[in-house]
Amino acid sequence: AVGNIGGTLGSETASDIENSASNNVRFIGNTLKNSTNSTYETVLCVNCKNGLFQGNTYHGITQAAALTAFFGYNRNMQFVDNIIYNNTVSAFYTQESDHIKVARNTVDMREASGSLGDLLATVINSKDVTIENNTVRGYTDGSSGSGGIAAYDNDSTFDGHVSRYPDSSDITIRDNKISGYYYGVNIPSQTSSTKRINQKDIIIEGNKFGKAEFSPIQIGHASTTGMDRIFIRGNTASSSDYFGNVGGITI
Repeated sequence: AVGNIGGTLGSETASDIENSASNNVRFIGNTLKNSTNSTYETVLCVNCKNGLFQGNTYHGITQAAALTAFFGYNRNMQFVDNIIYNNTVSAFYTQESDHIKVARNTVDMREASGSLGDLLATVINSKDVTIENNTVRGYTDGSSGSGGIAAYDNDSTFDGHVSRYPDSSDITIRDNKISGYYYGVNIPSQTSSTKRINQKDIIIEGNKFGKAEFSPIQIGHASTTGMDRIFIRGNTASSSDYFGNVGGITI
């Protein structure tokens, strides 16, 4: 893990966060393979800013909370140009962070085994997130992995720290190619008494969805209230690409 959150737990101020931040973190050209990390993230960045995670290769990782996570007060961070294949854990998540870019990553899980999480990226209590120009292929039947890209928000603090973004907003999901999913894009991915379902200002555009198990785009839930300004435009879903079945948009 890289980074630290200063100040008093549960009462962190903007100055505490800024003064304890790790700046210009670089994780470039590394290979991580054939390992298990229990419930921990393989690579974790906490309170990092102006960072670049680029050109890394991840494969054969069978236990971890995620391959890479930007967890807690990260800003201006990029996860780009990585190659991710045949792992059984989610590639990436961002939580309580802002101005995050996830782009030009290649995820291929067609030969993986075991139950998968979200194949590419999960957005949790975060703001100003762009996910674009990624290629994602899941299992051939699409039955494992809840989505290529997903979002949900916790209705609580995170590890006791102050929550800056109770509701995710300003998320752009654009020009991705996704197949072999259960849901291609799923917002929100979870609903319960501990989850908030008020995401706003989300753009889903120009994505191409191949064959899979269920809906290429799933928005909301029977108990969803408060979601607003969700724009879906210029996406295509084709049963001629890759494998399985392709459903419709569910809102």
